Amino acid sequence: MELQKVSTPLITELRAGLLGRIGFETPETTREETEAKLDEAKRAEEKAINDRLRKLRTKKNRR
Repeated sequence: MELQKVSTPLITELRAGLLGRIGFETPETTREETEAKLDEAKRAEEKAINDRLRKLRTKKNRR
């Protein structure tokens, strides 16, 4: 019964944002997310380079 009395206001305040922002990340998940973003950026850069090369080759073939 005591747990119910304490948990209800706590959950209400969490949902309302009265306790501030709370993160549930661990250093491992943060590292994984950072690595995933870097990999995505690298893939996007490689794709942009390949697209530019493909465009140049196409222009050469049209001449």
